[in-house]
Amino acid sequence: MTQPAKPISVSEALTQGADHHMAGRHRQAEAIYRQVLKAQPDNADALHLLGVLARQLGQPAAAVEL
Repeated sequence: MTQPAKPISVSEALTQGADHHMAGRHRQAEAIYRQVLKAQPDNADALHLLGVLARQLGQPAAAVEL
């Protein structure tokens, strides 16, 4: 019998998101950043990284909003 995965910290999640982001796996990075924001809507790091990603994907209005 396998045990359920241990929940990761926000810091670990942001590190994973940034790793995906830097590797060009934008969908995975965005999903992680949004999960962090779901748990902590005012998380400055997640907001910033999601804004950077939006800018890189050609969504300047979304980037400014974030």
